[in-house]
Amino acid sequence: MTPEERTRFLDEDLTYDDYKLIINAKSGHWVKAEKQAMKRLQPYYEKGYLDTNKEGHIWLTEKGVLMLKAAGCEPNDPKPFLDNYGHLLDLMK
Repeated sequence: MTPEERTRFLDEDLTYDDYKLIINAKSGHWVKAEKQAMKRLQPYYEKGYLDTNKEGHIWLTEKGVLMLKAAGCEPNDPKPFLDNYGHLLDLMK
């Protein structure tokens, strides 16, 4: 990803908790039928990062993939990102 693409797709409003929710959602922790989870995930649907299929499975959109990559997270292997995320950065906002 080029620096221009990173700037274009990075969502500076997201915190560690947001990334964790998005990654958990795309990893199958919840389905569309879970009302409480859907309320928590609604902002990410509105931003276009998540979507559901007709079976109710939650998946990461292309925009969501680009956003995660811009933040330095590999969507297929998010553990290193979550383990090394700069939590102090969130406190500086």
